[in-house]
Amino acid sequence: MADINFELKELLADIKDSIVKLDKKVGELEKKIDVGFTEIKGEFKRIDVELKRMEEKTENGLKGLEQKLDGWDKRLENSEFVSRATVTAIFIGFVGGMVKILFFTN
Repeated sequence: MADINFELKELLADIKDSIVKLDKKVGELEKKIDVGFTEIKGEFKRIDVELKRMEEKTENGLKGLEQKLDGWDKRLENSEFVSRATVTAIFIGFVGGMVKILFFTN
């Protein structure tokens, strides 16, 4: 009977040691997981900041392009007006010359 009690005590001690070792390993793994999550959160924050910076650059670039397109549009409108005015002046001059030649020549 004493041998059985002694063996049971040894088994219990071994089981307790194994449980303590497992508990330490679980604690270490939890720490590693926490560190990993912290690193991942930092990366996500860095990526978020980078995306915001890129969005700002894109918005600024689009605003600049819009301004340039508006300027070009106004220039085209002005040049169309000038072109029409020039063609009209030439036509009126031509018609006036034809009237002078046809009706007022000796």
